[in-house]
Amino acid sequence: LKLQFLYFIASSTTHMEWCNAVSNPFQRMLTLLGMLCLFASCVSTGLITATLTALEDEFGIHPTLLAVIVVMYDSAYVLTSLPTAHWLYTDIPKSIGGGMALFGLASVFYGFGQAFPMFLAGQFIMGVGSTPLWVLSFVHIDDNVSDKHKVPKYIGRILAKTPVGVVIGLVVGGLFLTNCTDEEKCGDSNPTPTISITEIPPQEMDCSGWKYSFYIFGGISFMLGVWFFFTNKHYNDYIVETSNEDGKGKDEEKVPIGLGEALRRLLTNKQLVLLLLAQGFMAFVGSAIVAFAPRFFEKTLCQSKSASSYYTAVFIPFVVAAYAGGGKLLDVTKWGIRRQWRVIAISQAVGTPFFLGFYSHSPILFVAILCIPCFLLFFPNAIILSIAKRIVEPELRPHSMALVNVSSRLVGSIPGPIVLGVLLDANFITDRSAYVLVSLIGAGLSTICSLVGWYYAPPDEEDSKEIPKTELQEFQDVPTPESAPYGEDDTQVV
Repeated sequence: LKLQFLYFIASSTTHMEWCNAVSNPFQRMLTLLGMLCLFASCVSTGLITATLTALEDEFGIHPTLLAVIVVMYDSAYVLTSLPTAHWLYTDIPKSIGGGMALFGLASVFYGFGQAFPMFLAGQFIMGVGSTPLWVLSFVHIDDNVSDKHKVPKYIGRILAKTPVGVVIGLVVGGLFLTNCTDEEKCGDSNPTPTISITEIPPQEMDCSGWKYSFYIFGGISFMLGVWFFFTNKHYNDYIVETSNEDGKGKDEEKVPIGLGEALRRLLTNKQLVLLLLAQGFMAFVGSAIVAFAPRFFEKTLCQSKSASSYYTAVFIPFVVAAYAGGGKLLDVTKWGIRRQWRVIAISQAVGTPFFLGFYSHSPILFVAILCIPCFLLFFPNAIILSIAKRIVEPELRPHSMALVNVSSRLVGSIPGPIVLGVLLDANFITDRSAYVLVSLIGAGLSTICSLVGWYYAPPDEEDSKEIPKTELQEFQDVPTPESAPYGEDDTQVV
């Protein structure tokens, strides 16, 4: 019953799909990946975000330094993602499982932190441990699915777990901070406290409960990582094959591509570069808002710490719907690359003006307005990952996935919180104007890159050719009696 409850949290699906996951190794692998993504995002985004103000009050850490703590996770990812894609691709389950076990241990270490350097180290190690999960999991799914049109749907299903984890982290973090209250004034004023990372101010309230959340979720992440470490490498007999020019069987074994040559090929791909920039500027907005949204509710809208976490969690169902909706759209329409670019550009252009909602003075009105750009901002994520795999050579798929995630960190989630944190510390701009400025700049640049990518995309007539089926694929498309009660399943071994 405990395992079934965890599955319900991770997948938000029906009881029948749970039965399918029990009987089908591929669905079981998807479930495990979803749970890993859920707990990774729960700790790295949800709990970290919910407890930032506790660190500010308990240890006297300035907002700019809080932003540095936030971006250490993504900095570790940037440094390790490309080596992970190049050298750890041979055994994906062991790479992901071992990394998540390290992530769990680092989460426990973060909970024991008592000073600014310890929080930095904990965040950095968590970033190193979760890198194989975000780089290799989507390639692992692609390797085990015969009908490539269904890959975006599975990717969207996995991506939808990450905001669910953020909700759990925000809610649990808020519960542990229920007794952590103060009487500090809130509003649009910009106090300028002295930056201090060594002196701890006198403690007048109990804010230490947040540590236990990192102990609990770190332990669960460690156990799930060990579990995934011992899973199978392949889940069906389908192997991606290509034909020789003379049509006689498989290609001969190709010479491995060096990391430098792989980067050269990817960075000279005009569409991929535009895709990287569009994704990066989306992350610039999303990471900045997510990192400081609880602080906006608390310091600007005068809400308590726990209520600020709960208000922030309201946005997450819209992010879940956006992740799942983007993948489902491609599964239903099977659009070519040009139409996919058009969806990205339209969603960004329509959502940008709604960030002016930061000027509202009611928490409920603010949430109602910001839910619209939150949905539109994250809707193209599954589409972006689908394009990134289709516009490069098959052997460069791991490197392409790594670059997409690196760009989202290097252009987005690393500078985003830092820029917003610096503006919040500045005296020449109000807090509300700082949020609006960061949001409009990031969303506007993402829209421009998407429009240019749409312009350079190939016509759909050339891109939407049907993927030829092998005899094995046609055989696998026939449902078996065992799989029939659980619905469509073209990935189970027959």
